[in-house]
Amino acid sequence: MKICASCGTETDNSSKFCTSCGSIHFFNKCPCCFTVFDGTFCSNCGTKFDAPSKNCPECGATYYSKSCPECGYNPERKKQQEELARARAEAAAASIRQREMEAQLRSPFDDLYQGSQQYQSASSGAPYQNTTAAPDGNISPKSKVTALLLCLFLGYFGVHYFYVGRVLMGLVYLFTFGLFGFGWLIDLALIAAGIFRDSHGRCLKK
Repeated sequence: MKICASCGTETDNSSKFCTSCGSIHFFNKCPCCFTVFDGTFCSNCGTKFDAPSKNCPECGATYYSKSCPECGYNPERKKQQEELARARAEAAAASIRQREMEAQLRSPFDDLYQGSQQYQSASSGAPYQNTTAAPDGNISPKSKVTALLLCLFLGYFGVHYFYVGRVLMGLVYLFTFGLFGFGWLIDLALIAAGIFRDSHGRCLKK
Protein backbone atom coordinates (compact mmCIF):
# COMPACT_ATOMS: atom_id res chain seq x y z
CA MET A 1 0.00 0.00 0.00
CA LYS A 2 1.19 3.55 -0.89
CA ILE A 3 0.26 6.80 0.75
CA CYS A 4 0.46 10.10 -1.14
CA ALA A 5 3.08 12.37 0.40
CA SER A 6 0.99 15.45 -0.50
CA CYS A 7 -2.60 14.62 0.44
CA GLY A 8 -2.31 11.34 2.37
CA THR A 9 -4.55 9.36 0.01
CA GLU A 10 -3.99 5.60 0.09
CA THR A 11 -3.53 3.82 -3.22
CA ASP A 12 -2.25 0.44 -4.41
CA ASN A 13 1.40 -0.31 -5.12
CA SER A 14 0.94 -0.30 -8.90
CA SER A 15 -0.19 3.35 -9.07
CA LYS A 16 2.24 5.81 -10.64
CA PHE A 17 0.49 8.94 -9.38
CA CYS A 18 -2.09 9.93 -6.76
CA THR A 19 -5.68 9.67 -7.99
CA SER A 20 -6.72 12.64 -5.82
CA CYS A 21 -4.03 15.26 -6.37
CA GLY A 22 -1.87 13.79 -9.11
CA SER A 23 1.31 13.79 -7.03
CA ILE A 24 3.98 11.27 -7.90
CA HIS A 25 5.58 11.28 -4.45
CA PHE A 26 4.52 8.46 -2.14
CA PHE A 27 5.29 6.94 1.22
CA ASN A 28 4.96 3.19 1.71
CA LYS A 29 2.68 1.58 4.28
CA CYS A 30 3.89 -1.66 5.86
CA PRO A 31 1.40 -4.48 5.19
CA CYS A 32 2.48 -6.18 8.44
CA CYS A 33 2.57 -3.47 11.15
CA PHE A 34 1.02 -0.59 9.11
CA THR A 35 3.95 1.74 9.78
CA VAL A 36 4.34 4.53 7.22
CA PHE A 37 7.92 4.75 5.95
CA ASP A 38 9.99 6.07 3.08
CA GLY A 39 12.01 3.34 1.40
CA THR A 40 11.72 -0.31 0.46
CA PHE A 41 11.72 -2.01 3.86
CA CYS A 42 9.69 -1.10 6.94
CA SER A 43 11.74 0.77 9.53
CA ASN A 44 9.76 -0.95 12.30
CA CYS A 45 9.59 -4.65 11.38
CA GLY A 46 11.75 -4.92 8.24
CA THR A 47 8.95 -6.17 5.96
CA LYS A 48 9.18 -5.22 2.29
CA PHE A 49 6.48 -2.76 1.25
CA ASP A 50 5.15 -5.02 -1.54
CA ALA A 51 5.54 -8.31 0.32
CA PRO A 52 2.84 -10.83 -0.70
CA SER A 53 0.45 -12.08 1.94
CA LYS A 54 0.67 -15.65 3.21
CA ASN A 55 -1.85 -17.86 4.95
CA CYS A 56 -0.48 -19.84 7.89
CA PRO A 57 -1.29 -23.56 7.49
CA GLU A 58 -1.13 -24.01 11.27
CA CYS A 59 -3.48 -21.31 12.58
CA GLY A 60 -4.92 -19.75 9.39
CA ALA A 61 -3.64 -16.24 10.14
CA THR A 62 -2.51 -13.92 7.34
CA TYR A 63 1.07 -12.70 7.61
CA TYR A 64 3.75 -11.00 5.49
CA SER A 65 7.01 -11.79 7.30
CA LYS A 66 9.05 -15.03 7.28
CA SER A 67 7.18 -16.51 10.24
CA CYS A 68 3.60 -16.29 11.46
CA PRO A 69 3.30 -13.76 14.33
CA GLU A 70 0.39 -15.70 15.84
CA CYS A 71 1.81 -19.22 16.22
CA GLY A 72 5.44 -18.79 15.10
CA TYR A 73 5.12 -21.08 12.07
CA ASN A 74 8.13 -20.74 9.76
CA PRO A 75 8.11 -22.72 6.47
CA GLU A 76 11.92 -22.75 6.24
CA ARG A 77 12.30 -24.02 9.81
CA LYS A 78 9.52 -26.55 9.19
CA LYS A 79 11.39 -27.84 6.12
CA GLN A 80 14.64 -28.13 8.09
CA GLN A 81 12.85 -30.08 10.84
CA GLU A 82 11.34 -32.46 8.26
CA GLU A 83 14.74 -33.00 6.61
CA LEU A 84 16.33 -33.67 10.01
CA ALA A 85 13.60 -36.17 10.92
CA ARG A 86 14.01 -37.87 7.53
CA ALA A 87 17.79 -38.08 8.01
CA ARG A 88 17.35 -39.60 11.46
CA ALA A 89 14.86 -42.17 10.12
CA GLU A 90 17.25 -43.11 7.31
CA ALA A 91 20.14 -43.44 9.78
CA ALA A 92 18.03 -45.67 12.04
CA ALA A 93 17.01 -47.84 9.07
CA ALA A 94 20.64 -48.11 7.94
CA SER A 95 21.67 -49.12 11.46
CA ILE A 96 19.01 -51.86 11.52
CA ARG A 97 20.11 -53.14 8.10
CA GLN A 98 23.74 -53.19 9.20
CA ARG A 99 22.84 -55.05 12.40
CA GLU A 100 20.84 -57.61 10.43
CA MET A 101 23.72 -58.12 7.99
CA GLU A 102 26.16 -58.60 10.86
CA ALA A 103 23.80 -61.14 12.41
CA GLN A 104 23.55 -62.95 9.07
CA LEU A 105 27.34 -63.30 8.94
CA ARG A 106 27.74 -64.40 12.55
CA SER A 107 29.59 -67.69 12.83
CA PRO A 108 29.13 -70.27 15.60
CA PHE A 109 32.35 -68.97 17.12
CA ASP A 110 30.80 -65.49 17.42
CA ASP A 111 27.85 -66.97 19.30
CA LEU A 112 30.25 -68.94 21.49
CA TYR A 113 32.26 -65.82 22.28
CA GLN A 114 29.17 -63.78 23.10
CA GLY A 115 27.88 -66.58 25.30
CA SER A 116 31.15 -66.65 27.22
CA GLN A 117 30.95 -62.87 27.69
CA GLN A 118 27.42 -63.23 29.00
CA TYR A 119 28.50 -65.98 31.39
CA GLN A 120 31.43 -63.90 32.69
CA SER A 121 29.15 -60.91 33.27
CA ALA A 122 26.68 -63.07 35.16
CA SER A 123 29.50 -64.55 37.28
CA SER A 124 30.89 -61.13 38.21
CA GLY A 125 27.46 -59.64 38.88
CA ALA A 126 27.92 -56.91 36.25
CA PRO A 127 25.01 -56.22 33.86
CA TYR A 128 25.48 -57.76 30.40
CA GLN A 129 25.10 -55.43 27.41
CA ASN A 130 24.06 -57.18 24.22
CA THR A 131 25.25 -54.75 21.56
CA THR A 132 23.98 -56.87 18.66
CA ALA A 133 20.44 -57.38 19.90
CA ALA A 134 17.50 -55.86 18.12
CA PRO A 135 15.80 -52.86 19.79
CA ASP A 136 12.55 -54.80 20.29
CA GLY A 137 14.09 -57.12 22.89
CA ASN A 138 16.50 -60.01 23.40
CA ILE A 139 14.04 -62.91 23.00
CA SER A 140 13.38 -64.35 19.56
CA PRO A 141 9.97 -65.76 18.52
CA LYS A 142 11.83 -68.78 17.12
CA SER A 143 11.71 -71.91 19.28
CA LYS A 144 14.84 -73.33 20.87
CA VAL A 145 13.45 -76.87 20.76
CA THR A 146 12.63 -76.62 17.05
CA ALA A 147 16.07 -75.25 16.26
CA LEU A 148 17.67 -78.05 18.29
CA LEU A 149 15.73 -80.76 16.45
CA LEU A 150 16.50 -79.22 13.06
CA CYS A 151 20.17 -78.97 13.94
CA LEU A 152 20.25 -82.55 15.25
CA PHE A 153 18.73 -84.14 12.15
CA LEU A 154 19.44 -81.61 9.37
CA GLY A 155 22.26 -79.56 10.82
CA TYR A 156 24.71 -80.66 8.14
CA PHE A 157 22.60 -78.76 5.61
CA GLY A 158 22.22 -75.62 7.75
CA VAL A 159 18.44 -75.96 8.07
CA HIS A 160 18.51 -74.59 11.63
CA TYR A 161 20.16 -71.42 10.29
CA PHE A 162 17.47 -71.01 7.66
CA TYR A 163 14.90 -71.47 10.42
CA VAL A 164 16.21 -68.54 12.49
CA GLY A 165 16.67 -66.31 9.43
CA ARG A 166 20.47 -66.50 9.09
CA VAL A 167 20.32 -67.40 5.42
CA LEU A 168 23.94 -66.63 4.51
CA MET A 169 25.35 -68.88 7.21
CA GLY A 170 22.80 -71.51 6.21
CA LEU A 171 24.21 -71.46 2.68
CA VAL A 172 27.73 -71.81 4.06
CA TYR A 173 26.62 -74.89 6.02
CA LEU A 174 24.80 -76.26 2.98
CA PHE A 175 27.91 -76.21 0.81
CA THR A 176 30.39 -77.23 3.53
CA PHE A 177 28.22 -79.88 5.25
CA GLY A 178 28.02 -78.04 8.54
CA LEU A 179 31.56 -76.61 8.40
CA PHE A 180 32.80 -80.17 7.86
CA GLY A 181 30.92 -81.39 10.91
CA PHE A 182 32.66 -79.13 13.41
CA GLY A 183 30.12 -76.30 13.09
CA TRP A 184 27.25 -78.75 13.46
CA LEU A 185 28.61 -80.05 16.78
CA ILE A 186 29.24 -76.54 18.07
CA ASP A 187 25.73 -75.45 17.12
CA LEU A 188 24.20 -78.38 18.98
CA ALA A 189 26.00 -77.25 22.12
CA LEU A 190 25.11 -73.58 21.57
CA ILE A 191 21.41 -74.26 21.04
CA ALA A 192 21.24 -76.60 24.03
CA ALA A 193 22.98 -73.97 26.19
CA GLY A 194 20.66 -71.20 25.00
CA ILE A 195 23.45 -69.20 23.36
CA PHE A 196 22.44 -69.66 19.72
CA ARG A 197 20.88 -66.50 18.23
CA ASP A 198 18.56 -65.56 15.38
CA SER A 199 19.09 -63.09 12.53
CA HIS A 200 18.49 -60.13 14.89
CA GLY A 201 20.99 -61.29 17.52
CA ARG A 202 18.24 -62.46 19.91
CA CYS A 203 18.28 -65.61 22.03
CA LEU A 204 15.75 -68.28 21.07
CA LYS A 205 12.68 -68.69 23.23
CA LYS A 206 12.42 -71.81 25.36
